[in-house]
Amino acid sequence: MEYGQFEFDNKKSLDDFGFIITNINIGIPTPNLILESVPFMQGVYDFSAAGGETKYNTRNISITMQKAEYESRTSNLNYEYLKVVNWLCNIQTMQELKLDYVQGIFKARVESVTEFSVFNDTTEITINFIAQPFRSWDYYEGHNQWDLMNFDTDRFQDVKFEVIDNDYKKEITLYNQSVTTAKPIIEVVGTVNLTFSGLDYNFTDGTYKNTIKLDKGENILKISGYGTIEFKWQRELI
Repeated sequence: MEYGQFEFDNKKSLDDFGFIITNINIGIPTPNLILESVPFMQGVYDFSAAGGETKYNTRNISITMQKAEYESRTSNLNYEYLKVVNWLCNIQTMQELKLDYVQGIFKARVESVTEFSVFNDTTEITINFIAQPFRSWDYYEGHNQWDLMNFDTDRFQDVKFEVIDNDYKKEITLYNQSVTTAKPIIEVVGTVNLTFSGLDYNFTDGTYKNTIKLDKGENILKISGYGTIEFKWQRELI
């Protein structure tokens, strides 16, 4: 069965190198459990979520691909193989990894590339990635585009709001459907005051990062002032 291609470091396995995916194995990240036993106690104390939420370890992704068109000469196979190795193994940091037919974006780096083998009149290569535990959605929450909506998991919601009163605090709701907390980018035009989780924030024209943290699920905020405020974040899922 063929699974299209993957994109890594702005290059694509089929479009740029002529290889098509034949097998994908996406591992599941394991929780980083912190369990401590105490003398005279049955069982253990679970401190895994002591910082507010459970942390997860990295995950493994394995991709096997074959040359889309058979190269009859071994010299050609060696050349095509080396092009792929140079593409993948020269990248020393985690980059975005996109797989056809798999929604979302992984952050990963190459762990190993197998030697090529001739199989069924073509050459086969397996690339092993080590990836961050979560994949992020391709688009921001609140896009509200019908064609992109997954009605099993997505939600129509507003993420951009206008305020025209400095005294009246308008209540708004943001739904974070990630498996983790989210730190939205906040874009403000004008002057907007925000109250959330018992804290007050005063924003003027600009873009703000790492100011608030949205809990999983429903978040109630209050805004006032004169201008607009927009919250931008991408969902993270396993």
